[in-house]
Amino acid sequence: MNSPFKVDPTQISFRMHAEVDNEGIDKDFIFTSDRSCMDPVYQYACRIPESTNFSVVLETDNPNDELYIDDFNETVRDADVDHRDFPTDGKGYRYSPNKIGSSGRYKCSVKIFNRGRNDPYYTLSPGMYGLSVISNGRRYYCSIEITLKNLISDSSWINMEHDIDEKISQLSRSSVKNYNMKFAVTDQRRKQDPQDEAAADDLIQNSKQLTANLQKLPEILRFQIRKDYKWKDNKKSIRTDAKSLKMMTRYPERTAKESFSRYNALDYDIKANQYIKFSIEYLARFVNKRIDYYQNILKNELDLMKNNSNQNNGYLFQNEKEELTQKVKQLTHIRAVANQTIRNKVFKDVKSKFPNSIPKTIILNPVYRNIFNQYENVRVKKYQLSLTETNRINWKPTHEIYEIWSCLTLVDLFLSDGYNIVEDWDLGNRYDSIQRFTDGANITIENPEKHYLLKITYNQRIENNSVPNFTASSKHNYPDIRIDIKVKDNYVGSIILDTKYRSIYQVVLGKKVNESTEENGSSKYEKGSSNLGQLISYKDFIRNKKFDSKEKTVICVYALLPDIPKKVWGRLKGKMDWVEKEKDVFIKPFKRTNEVDPISSEDRVEGHNIIECINTAIDERVKSLKKI
Repeated sequence: MNSPFKVDPTQISFRMHAEVDNEGIDKDFIFTSDRSCMDPVYQYACRIPESTNFSVVLETDNPNDELYIDDFNETVRDADVDHRDFPTDGKGYRYSPNKIGSSGRYKCSVKIFNRGRNDPYYTLSPGMYGLSVISNGRRYYCSIEITLKNLISDSSWINMEHDIDEKISQLSRSSVKNYNMKFAVTDQRRKQDPQDEAAADDLIQNSKQLTANLQKLPEILRFQIRKDYKWKDNKKSIRTDAKSLKMMTRYPERTAKESFSRYNALDYDIKANQYIKFSIEYLARFVNKRIDYYQNILKNELDLMKNNSNQNNGYLFQNEKEELTQKVKQLTHIRAVANQTIRNKVFKDVKSKFPNSIPKTIILNPVYRNIFNQYENVRVKKYQLSLTETNRINWKPTHEIYEIWSCLTLVDLFLSDGYNIVEDWDLGNRYDSIQRFTDGANITIENPEKHYLLKITYNQRIENNSVPNFTASSKHNYPDIRIDIKVKDNYVGSIILDTKYRSIYQVVLGKKVNESTEENGSSKYEKGSSNLGQLISYKDFIRNKKFDSKEKTVICVYALLPDIPKKVWGRLKGKMDWVEKEKDVFIKPFKRTNEVDPISSEDRVEGHNIIECINTAIDERVKSLKKI
C-alpha cells in the first residue's frame, strides 16, 4: 500500500540507509510524515532477511538532527545487549551525527543487529520495526521489515510459536515443582476456574493498550480496492469499460439518460478483518461471561451476609466486594469498547470468520497483533505459569524455533502412534529459562506391543564422556535429536534427526565434503554439501561402547527440512541415491501446516510419516541383530 503521507525526498536535508553485512547491499529509506509506514503491506519498507547483520546510517548537513531507533528499543533491552552503545534521553535510544564522513556530511552509524557480538540466543523476530529522524523540528518515520526465509509461511511460523508455548506451559505444570500461578486465586470458590480467572486478570492488566488499539482499529482498518458498477446520470462524471458497454448494450432503453458507470469501492471484507472481528467478538463474549460470573458471586455473598452477622466474614466480604466490583467496572469498559469497535460502519459488511491460516496483516501490523494476541491468550488459556520475557519463545531465532518445535512435535506423533510415556521430559535444573531448555532435555516412551523403549534426547553434545557410553570421533557431535532404542532392556542402536532450516539446494549441493577415514580403511564421500558431510559423520562416528555388534551404533540419520518442493526434489533425488543406499542418510519434509486450530497431531504436521520410517528402521535393526 502506498502511503498518502510519503515525504518528497527533495524536502529533507538528510539521507538514511541500511548497510547489510556480507551482502554488499545499501538500501535507502523512504520517509513518511506519520506511522503509516508500519503497515505490513507498505511497499517502501526496507526489507532485510532474518538473522542478517545490518547497520542503519544517517548522513546529514545538520549536526543537530537526531536518529531514534524507536521499535528496536525493547528488542535491544530484552536481548540483554551491551547498553553502552545506546544512550537514551527518555524518548528512546538517540543518536546524533557528530562525525564527519567521507562524503563531507555529518554521519552516525548504528549497528542494529550483530550476530557475532550479541547473545547467541538474540534475534530480531520477523515483523515491522519503526525508526524516526527529527530534523529541523519535524519528525520523519520509516520502517524495516525483518522477513522470514522462503521456507515457511508467516502463518506456519506463528503457529509453531503457539505450539511450543502451549507445550512448554503443559510441561511446566507437570514437571516443575516450583512454578507460580500468574495471578493468585485465594478464594476457594474461585479456584474452580483458575484459567479464566487469570485470563480475566490479564485482560484487565493489559486493558489500557487493548482498548487503545480497539479504538484505533476502525481508523486504520485494512481494505482492498474493489471495482464496482452502478447506473449514473449521463450529466455526471462516468467511467466505462468493457463490462459497462456490455451492460448498456443489453439495456439500450436506459442509455439515453444513464450510463452503467464503473467506480472504485473500498472492500473491508478481507481475511485479516474477518479474523480480527471474530477475535473481538470472542473477547466480548468471554468478558461478558466473566462479568456475569463476578456479579453472581457478589449477589450470592450478599444473600449469605444477610443471614450471618460474623464481623470477620463481613470484613472479608467487603474486601472481596471491592475487588470484584472493580473488576466488573474494568471488564465492562473493555466490553463497551469492543462492542463499539465492531459496530463501527467499517465493520458493517465484514464477515466474522475463523480462517485456516493467519493473514500476514495480523502477524505484522502492531494494532492487529496486539488484539489478536489477547484473543489467543484467552482462547488457548496459557495462564497457569508466570513466564517471564526471558522464557518466551518468540525471541529465539527461527531455526531454533524450528528445532524445538520439531522435537516436541515428534514426541506428540509417537504418542499418537500408540507409544506411552514412561518418563516425562527431564528438564533438570535448566527450566529456569526457556533459553536453556534445550540442552539435554529428554523423555522416555514405550511401544507396549513391540516392547520398544525410546529415549529421545534434545541437543546433547557428545564429548569428553559427557554422555555415558557414547563417543564421537568427529567434530560433528551435536545432533539436534538422538533417539536411543532398547528392546527388552537390550540397547539395539540409535537414530539421529537433525533439523535444517535452509533450502534443499543448500543441503544437497553446497560445498564439497572432505575425505573421511573409516575404521576399515580410507574412503571418499561423493561430492555433496558440508551438511551431508555432517549427517554422514553422525552415522559413521557416533558410537556406543556397550553396543557389541558389527553393525554401526547409529541405525540411520534423518535431515528434517521445512520445505522440499516436489519439482526440486525430483531434480536432486539422483544425487541422494548413493547417500541413502550406502550411508542410510535420508532427507524428509517436516513442517507446521497453516491450520490454526488442527484437530490432531497429524493435521498439524506435513511429513508425519517420519514415525512410520523410524518404526520400520527399528524393526529392520532388530531383525538383523537376531540373525547375528
